[in-house]
Amino acid sequence: MRVGAKRASTLIFLLREGKKVAEIHSLHQNLVMSDSEFDQECAQLRQTYGDDPVARSEQAWAKLYTRSGWTQQKLAEKVGVQRPRVAQLLLFGRFLNFVNFVTTGNKVKKMLDALTERSFRAYWTKADKAAEQDRFSAVLQALIYAAEHPTPKPTRAAKPKTDPKPGSGRRGDSTPALDKAREAVRPFILTRKPVDEDKLANDIGVSHTLVDTAIQVEINQRNLLEELGIDPAKLSKTGKVKFDARMRAEKKLLAQQAEVEFQKRIAQHIKFLKAEMLPNWEKDARAARVNREYYEKLVNSHKPPLTYDEFMLLHLCVRGDASEEKRHQAGVVLNSKREILIGKKPE
Repeated sequence: MRVGAKRASTLIFLLREGKKVAEIHSLHQNLVMSDSEFDQECAQLRQTYGDDPVARSEQAWAKLYTRSGWTQQKLAEKVGVQRPRVAQLLLFGRFLNFVNFVTTGNKVKKMLDALTERSFRAYWTKADKAAEQDRFSAVLQALIYAAEHPTPKPTRAAKPKTDPKPGSGRRGDSTPALDKAREAVRPFILTRKPVDEDKLANDIGVSHTLVDTAIQVEINQRNLLEELGIDPAKLSKTGKVKFDARMRAEKKLLAQQAEVEFQKRIAQHIKFLKAEMLPNWEKDARAARVNREYYEKLVNSHKPPLTYDEFMLLHLCVRGDASEEKRHQAGVVLNSKREILIGKKPE
């Protein structure tokens, strides 16, 4: 008689009870779905989920494979799936049955509802190799921790700063093309004559945008000279050079003052963060550590309310194929577990 490895403990229990091999074989056959039952449940799943490979659909199929009691080879031949994939879904189904006995928070339930076999397999691989129930507990503990401590989304890394190319327009850079354009447009600006930007750009061999920039710079310089009471037309070439040098020095000084003011504001903000925000952050971090220790202790101390043999005994009674003696044994088990299951002591 060939049976699944997961049902070995049930058969040993029956042998210890004095059951004959023929009776055990009959009971085993009752625990296994018939072809018609399996086809009927498959049709219901296809009608409910179709071919949509969502997590809920994958969980439903995994539970069906586990509930069927079929061997991996028979399932693979029936549904047309490779045997290693059937083994993965059977393991996933047994984990889902294990989780049904555990009361978890809303966040964990939402994560379990969206749990796929592939995600479960990743946690299963990371868990230390041990008995299946112990590894299931380790996977559940990892899921609870992931639900309570979600990983923040990665932020986009800032691009590294690079040195500007010569003539890029930063202060102190050499800009021969802009200087050439300014020399060409200056007579027009000082005499307030219109500038044909396209023609001028073609004549001196620069872009239209650069000519427009030169015009704006010369207009600003002319307006500043007029505010100071200086006639731009009366400035000599040497005077204009000195004036431009003075303007650059003033801009540099303003930039340095702005930098000092900026650093001062940064220092004030850092002082505020240390005084107001950091204590609250440390308090929250301590609370998070306490919560983590609590959940770890809760998961580590968890003990399933039923053993595998007790569960299989109740399963046999639910299917309606149990003898009077088995139903009596199931009643004794339920009565002894009453306080654990519903929180009330046996009367």
